[in-house]
Amino acid sequence: MTEVKTKIFRKAEILEQAARLFLERGFKSTSVRDIAAAVGIEASSLYSHIKSKEDILVLLCDACAERYAAAFTVIMAQAKVSGKEQLKQILSFHIDNAFLDPTSSTVFSDEWKNLPAERIEKFMLDRKMYENKWQAVIQDCIKEGSIRAGEPAVIMNTLISSVRWIHHTKRKYAEEERLAVKQTILNLLFEGLDKG
Repeated sequence: MTEVKTKIFRKAEILEQAARLFLERGFKSTSVRDIAAAVGIEASSLYSHIKSKEDILVLLCDACAERYAAAFTVIMAQAKVSGKEQLKQILSFHIDNAFLDPTSSTVFSDEWKNLPAERIEKFMLDRKMYENKWQAVIQDCIKEGSIRAGEPAVIMNTLISSVRWIHHTKRKYAEEERLAVKQTILNLLFEGLDKG
């Protein structure tokens, strides 16, 4: 393997292990030594791949924000899909991401508060733009009559909050179970608890 490929793979491994440790211990309780040990290198060697622990957090937050934005763009680009179906797909993406990559969900939902001060403003701006897109879809659903009228920000936060538990669960779900849980969540949120 070339030196460039080795560096790329090593950096990816550093990011993966750091995200896992941030999920398990929190950003503040994870040291550079902890990250280096998880990767199997000396702490001093870690600095040839990253500048600081904060640099890792920035990279993780940026990657997660890009993933959410890209998924949103794909969902919104679909022709002839109702607003309610788009809303279900957006929430479905959040559920899948929380199950399949709980570390990024944790970083994006919780640990972003530890970003360097100069990066928090950009992160908050990106997050606000994402929330505005969510709320626009919700507003379209209300206009088309596919969901009850309500404050779009409240609806958005209720939907997102209802799936936050997933990335904190210690239980490992098999693929069939994940699909069943996702369908149950979507049914509860979009059809309600009434038996009909």
